[in-house]
Amino acid sequence: ETLTDSFKNLSNEQQNYFSNARLKREKTTDEVKEIALEALSLTESDEDSKETALAQLASLEELLMNQDTVENKLIAKGFSDCVCSITEDSVTVIVPDNEMTDYSAIIIKDAVAEVTNIPFENISIVTV
Repeated sequence: ETLTDSFKNLSNEQQNYFSNARLKREKTTDEVKEIALEALSLTESDEDSKETALAQLASLEELLMNQDTVENKLIAKGFSDCVCSITEDSVTVIVPDNEMTDYSAIIIKDAVAEVTNIPFENISIVTV
């Protein structure tokens, strides 16, 4: 089964949901990056402000890489699509409802645990 074939398992609503979720996340990420880069570029910014902006960019980069890694792991484990959202202390994973099985929660939480230090009780699973 190819990747294109697996997307056929998703309804149009599900495909739209995942696509829109990624677009919203990308827009938010771009806005955060822009603010941090702007703080870095201001010559009147003090060193503490610049260090804070650099730390925020590094933290954002790590979160984005972790989200992508979790999503890639879950797609490799058989989900047609998913969206992962990671904060400092929680993770939300959204998957297609028609692909949930008795073992899906364990598979999802294991994938998240491989990438983050978030405890299982702080991992939420939402279906669409």
